[in-house]
Parts: sequence; structure tokens; C-alpha cells
Amino acid sequence: MDSLCGEPVCLWLPEAYKKPGTSTYVQGVEAEADYQGEIPEGFDVISLPAAEYLAVQGEPFREEDYSQAILAVQYAIDHYDPSVIGYEWDEESPRIQLEPREERGYIELRAIKKQQ
Repeated sequence: MDSLCGEPVCLWLPEAYKKPGTSTYVQGVEAEADYQGEIPEGFDVISLPAAEYLAVQGEPFREEDYSQAILAVQYAIDHYDPSVIGYEWDEESPRIQLEPREERGYIELRAIKKQQ
């Protein structure tokens, strides 16, 4: 399937989007809301609400430093307080991981929402 964003993504799904017996960590592509094309066997279609995301991109890395590149970005996200920009983490939306590419660094997105 072609993706609207140009590449597949990995997501950590909140419980509300998981079917019983499926994984929290899934792979997928973004498709149009009215997509009518073929769905590959073993795949599901889920609709996610619109959300704002904070994207964190690490430095380019060497292939052998793959794990450290991911951990560095995840550490930065886990220790960032979005309240400094008037937001809080949105735990009702999935976290998103783009394909780790050496030349662009590791990119992970975490949903945020305006502080209440």
C-alpha cells in the first residue's frame, strides 16, 4: 500500500485502538480516510483522531550505533516536559516512530495537547 506520508510508520497503540490478542507495537501506513483499495491479508484498518505531535529527531548515526541512536531520542522525549510550551502529553493518541535512517537520524513523534 502507498502511504500518504511517503513511508511506513511504527506506532505504539493505546489500549483503545488495540483489538484483543494484538500487539501494542504495530506497523502501518497512512491512507486516505475513504481508502477503498486492497487491504493486505493480516492487516487491519483503524481510524485515529487528529492530534498534534511533538517530533524529536536525533543526529545522523552509523549503522552499528542504531540502538544508541534510538535510546538517545527516547531518553530525550521521556525527560522533556511539554508544559514549558503550554502542552501536556496526549496519552490517548499513539506514539509514532519513523524508519530509522542513518543519514537523517532517528525520529519519534509523541502526541501533545494544550494544557487544561
